Amino acid sequence: MQKNKEISHSVISTIAISTLFVASFMLSGSQFSQQALAIHEGDATTATAQNQTATGGNATATQTPPAAATQEPPAAATQEPPAAATQEPPAAATQEPPAAATQEPPVNQNFVRQGTVASGQDPLPGHEGHELAFVLPPRGDGGVYSGVLTYTASKPVEVVVLHNYDPQNSTAVPEAYGTELTATLPGDGGNVALTLFQPPYEAGINAASVPFTGNALALHTLEDDPFTATYTVNAFATQPESANQPLEFTSAEAGAEEEEAGAEEEEEAGAEEEEEAGAEEEEAGAEEEEEEETAPEEEPEEGGDTTE
Repeated sequence: MQKNKEISHSVISTIAISTLFVASFMLSGSQFSQQALAIHEGDATTATAQNQTATGGNATATQTPPAAATQEPPAAATQEPPAAATQEPPAAATQEPPAAATQEPPVNQNFVRQGTVASGQDPLPGHEGHELAFVLPPRGDGGVYSGVLTYTASKPVEVVVLHNYDPQNSTAVPEAYGTELTATLPGDGGNVALTLFQPPYEAGINAASVPFTGNALALHTLEDDPFTATYTVNAFATQPESANQPLEFTSAEAGAEEEEAGAEEEEEAGAEEEEEAGAEEEEAGAEEEEEEETAPEEEPEEGGDTTE
């Protein structure tokens, strides 16, 4: 019986060891199978990715970046700026100031103009030895300027205002009337009468502010002495109303005759007044005489002595 127990223990131990060995072997086989399966799956995934890459599949793990990501920037981004941006400035921006800046000021509208001028030879015939600088040249429409000129000059200058000169007389002006300062504009521009004056300058400063009205305005020197001047003119341009009429002249002889005629008329009028006054006096005296003759004689008082 003792032997049977020992045999039983030995068999049990052997079975237990066998069971452990089998379990261990099975466990090892299971881990080996899992590793093999994992390796197989990895190889399949890699093969699938490679196949997709080769056939243009959608696998993102091994695909290269999309073509749009590796393309160059769009043509619009690399193109040069538009032609308008690289072109030169418009012709109007590089041209000289508009013609309107040098045109005649508009009619019936106030304007202000500034500038610096240099004198040149006076263009008026007979004034070639003078220097002149126009501030407001004569207008083509014959308009008149009215305003104020303020200026400073490098030398003492005169102010010249031009007026259209057209007396419309058919005969020459008699010498007894004297002559005005007139000139003929070049280019059949007509005749002008000149207002020429020099404002008073103080402390050697050739500057002044003067009102004016006329067809043109300029600064001037009577000698061949060039100058510069800076000015501001505030003026109004308008069309004048013509008041020209043929001139009527009275000679000195005609004037004397008129004086004599006037004196004779005065003498005649005085004589007539004297005659009328004398006639009135004679009439008054005659009336008094008649009254005296017709008056009754005075009677003596009663009881009075009529003898001496």
